[in-house]
Amino acid sequence: IATTNNIKGLSKRLTARPSRFDVKATITVMTEEARRSFLSQKATTLTPEQIDLWVGKTADFTVPALKELMILVLAYTYDLDSSVARIRKDFVSNVPDV
Repeated sequence: IATTNNIKGLSKRLTARPSRFDVKATITVMTEEARRSFLSQKATTLTPEQIDLWVGKTADFTVPALKELMILVLAYTYDLDSSVARIRKDFVSNVPDV
């Protein structure tokens, strides 16, 4: 099992090798509806107003990015805006265009 944000950045010797990557899946950003549903189910301490705010700030987030945001803000009590910026820099900017 392997994951990467940029398979094109890996050596062809690795990616073209038989049986190395049997299944390749592209993970895209979540829709507004999906982010709202995910946050409503997983971040149960957020109010509906807070969920609206989070949904508005995470338009380009994948599931792992949204999960990381929840950890930073809800578990470590980091600031929402600075956490969004950090994740956008570390995760979101590396998500390939589909």
